[in-house]
Amino acid sequence: MSAPSPAPTAHADFAAHAAPDGGAGSEPVRTCGIASLVLGICSLLSGWTFFVPLIGVWLGIRSRRREPAGRTVANWGLVLNGICLALWAVLVVIVLVLALTSAGFALALPSAG
Repeated sequence: MSAPSPAPTAHADFAAHAAPDGGAGSEPVRTCGIASLVLGICSLLSGWTFFVPLIGVWLGIRSRRREPAGRTVANWGLVLNGICLALWAVLVVIVLVLALTSAGFALALPSAG
């Protein structure tokens, strides 16, 4: 008679499933692409400053180069962050035009004295 084999422990079972071995069941890495997408969504919804979309664009470009499985997510992140940057650029141009025209208009008025 042979001795019964020991039952696998929960720790050994967890370690077997948690360890990334690059096999058929492992998920591709999309960390930078997902971060770029999240920053793009948050930038559009909350109107974050100019720097957050720049970080999102950088993460999207980095993801396209290093994470081929996350290319679609990275593309959407780039699009959303690009839209946010474009909106900020339009806003800056409008403010500058209004500031310059109001300053020019004030200089063109005759003095009341």
